[in-house]
Amino acid sequence: MSDKNVPADAAEQAGAVREKATAVAAQVSEKATVIAGQVGEKAGAVAEQVSGKAGAVAEQVSGKASAVAGQVGEKVGVVTTQVGVTAIEAVEALPEPVRQRVEQGVRQARQHPAVVAAGAAALVLVLWKLLRRGR
Repeated sequence: MSDKNVPADAAEQAGAVREKATAVAAQVSEKATVIAGQVGEKAGAVAEQVSGKAGAVAEQVSGKASAVAGQVGEKVGVVTTQVGVTAIEAVEALPEPVRQRVEQGVRQARQHPAVVAAGAAALVLVLWKLLRRGR
């Protein structure tokens, strides 16, 4: 149908509906923009709060981890000292010829730590095999 066949009254009504729809669309668009801005502001505030709390928790965890690491380090130092003292006492209690051989072995071990590590690994492997056979 062409506009010539449409009655003037219908054309006026269509124009009025079009104007009303345009006005409503503009109002909806404005309200949506305002709401989107409010949601964005609230989301930003929540993100700041979460970030602040996460930072505080991370700081607490880091502090506790440092404290625990310090305590473990202290205990390792104490145990190392105790083992050293016990080893010295054990060596001093040995007969002189045996003590000299032990001291010679310690000097060689200090000069060749890789050989000692390889020997310790071989000993562990042998012990492991022996234990597996016993099962």
